[in-house]
Amino acid sequence: MSEYLSTMPLADWTSATSIYPSAMQTVPMAEHQRCTLPQLAEILAPASGPQVIANKYSGKYFTPGLLRVAPLVGKTLERAKSSGSPQTGKQRSTRHMTDSGGLLVFDFDKSDRTQVDRIAARLESECISYFLFTSWSIGLPEKPGYRVRILIPVDADLDGAAYKQTWHACNKTLFESAGDPSGDKLCQQQGCWAIGPGREKFAERRIFIGGVASVKALTPTVPQIGHRVATPIRQAIGKTLHWDGPHPSLKQIAMAVAVMDPDNYSHWDRTICLLIAISKGHGMDTAQLLRIALDFENRSAQISRSKNDSPQYSTPARFANWTPAITPSIAAASLFAMARDTAEQTYRKAVQTHVWAGAKPAWTYLAGYHPKRWSEIRAESEVQV
Repeated sequence: MSEYLSTMPLADWTSATSIYPSAMQTVPMAEHQRCTLPQLAEILAPASGPQVIANKYSGKYFTPGLLRVAPLVGKTLERAKSSGSPQTGKQRSTRHMTDSGGLLVFDFDKSDRTQVDRIAARLESECISYFLFTSWSIGLPEKPGYRVRILIPVDADLDGAAYKQTWHACNKTLFESAGDPSGDKLCQQQGCWAIGPGREKFAERRIFIGGVASVKALTPTVPQIGHRVATPIRQAIGKTLHWDGPHPSLKQIAMAVAVMDPDNYSHWDRTICLLIAISKGHGMDTAQLLRIALDFENRSAQISRSKNDSPQYSTPARFANWTPAITPSIAAASLFAMARDTAEQTYRKAVQTHVWAGAKPAWTYLAGYHPKRWSEIRAESEVQV
């Protein structure tokens, strides 16, 4: 068995990606989550063929992982102000990235086919899955070489700093240091499968189904956001956090959960996962935490709960059978950070739209548990509640 291969089987791995309509557009047109490797391949480079476009910047682009809602920045913020649109949302930026979605992306623009084939053969010898597709510029006389992108699955979700470190370690260990260094940034967009008119014969894609690469083996010192668990239910934590305060009270946990949206699948899944992890803490009342979880999901629309009695999605079954891979302290800190960000988003939207219905749990939570941030937000909005 390869020393770089994780014990996690590919069948239990899923990923996520954000898609943008063009290179100049920072607001995503779509987000995909819980994708298997073949599904991800079909999204980024469908078997039906590449986009045929004269200008590579007009094609679709992607980044690994999902985006978080946060205040807009740069030209995206300027456009929002000029159009009167909300100034908080999702966009491609360092500030808005969550994690890597268990994916590493490499771009090769200075390699020949012999080197890329050698790298692919190395991955196959290590039984590490990969997905490869050519970039738009392949076949241009002024840009020689075998210009491709290679994506590999890894067994941990990585924030920006950990992604950068893992990317360089993998590039050196498995890719002969041939990857373009600009790809070490989590927010670096890459083009989906595309080719210029008349160069269709150069377009290629290939996929190898093996196992999942181990982040720990590649980079033993990289702090992991949350090691992926061998289960279809994937945990995703936005940052590596620790709860250093007193034992979190059930009241604080309930108020944090109260600001979450149970009809948002990502909110629901992540909140339940974090509550389960918190319940494993010494002295925590598992029955009360389960009650909080059930009350939370019962606030959702009936259609959102249509499959909640199946073993995979049943909250009582998950509480009883799921073994988290993160500590209760990290789970508590992550829940409170997620609640803070969600509450801020809800409050800012209420300020912009002047629709305050349903916003009370948000500002109550911020005022009670994040008073400094609450004061800053109120000063920015100049709105008294």
